[in-house]
Amino acid sequence: ARPATARSRSSPKSDARAGAPLPVVLFLTSLAVPWILELGPLRLSAYRLVLIVMIVPCLKMWLSGEAGRVRIPDIALLVYCFWCFLSILVIHGPTAAAEPSGIIFLETMGAYLLARCYVRTADDFLGVVRVLYRMVLLLAPFALFEAVTGRNVLLEMFAMVAPTSPDIYMDPRWGLRRVHA
Repeated sequence: ARPATARSRSSPKSDARAGAPLPVVLFLTSLAVPWILELGPLRLSAYRLVLIVMIVPCLKMWLSGEAGRVRIPDIALLVYCFWCFLSILVIHGPTAAAEPSGIIFLETMGAYLLARCYVRTADDFLGVVRVLYRMVLLLAPFALFEAVTGRNVLLEMFAMVAPTSPDIYMDPRWGLRRVHA
């Protein structure tokens, strides 16, 4: 029998909490926000902004061992990011390699490290599943409306506040619009 840790003991507070850590909740919810912030040649979406803020703390946690020891998948992702950088560098040259390589590193390694550092227990994972479930429940009525009417109301509402990604038309399938919500 394994000894019970403080986190795995059953208590009303821990059972009621069972939520995902705040940085993960921010990242997941930012995936559904279509706002685009343009800084020069960079197009920064909401999730990229969250990853930019979290990449340094996550790298610090990972390198210091707070997220567990370094494992083969960690190294494999670093090698993948380096390989992408090298490929772009060889094909397009050094001036064109910085931006796409940085985005690849941020979106690949940043998202991985966010999960690696903050989703450490079964309760954390359950919290992530709950956040995703709630997001699907929240987006489902908008998706159904968009599929039937062809009007992306959610994107229109977000566009009233800040610039958004464009509403791209795709041919309907089975008489229904392919939903972007």
